[in-house]
Amino acid sequence: MNELKLIVSLFPIIFMLHEFEEIIGFKHWVTKDGAWIAKKHPKVAKQISFYERLSVPAFALAVLEEFIIIGIVTVLALTLQWYNAVSYTHLRAHE
Repeated sequence: MNELKLIVSLFPIIFMLHEFEEIIGFKHWVTKDGAWIAKKHPKVAKQISFYERLSVPAFALAVLEEFIIIGIVTVLALTLQWYNAVSYTHLRAHE
């Protein structure tokens, strides 16, 4: 397996390691820093307010949806050798 295929194959695993950290810590982070961030960056105040009302299971469900999409894109990228799809999906996941 060449390096590019290895990197693409590892993408869903690395994504989930990153997301596990967010699932575990997001509620504490929003509670602790949400008001400060909303005050400093008023454009994201509405989104912070949404996160404050979001439960951990609901956040985990959103992560599951992203993981399914990333898994499908990764399989397609590996079978069709369309590696740009993985980088595009990664960038869209951060919006």
